[in-house]
Amino acid sequence: MRCRIIPKKQRKIWIWFAFYRATKKFLVIQAGSHGKKALRSLLSKLDRYKIRVFCTDHWKIYRSLIP
Repeated sequence: MRCRIIPKKQRKIWIWFAFYRATKKFLVIQAGSHGKKALRSLLSKLDRYKIRVFCTDHWKIYRSLIP
């Protein structure tokens, strides 16, 4: 049996999405870093849907960008 060390991934990619429970469909999918830039991009894509309620996992960056 051969073993080898797999290096850590230095650049992780996060998948962000907005899901509409009533229709069980994805409204928007965004791939990118786990930072403000990706969240801003996701929120800008959601503008046209006029969303008033957001359900999150309470990550600290959400408070600064989600109304």
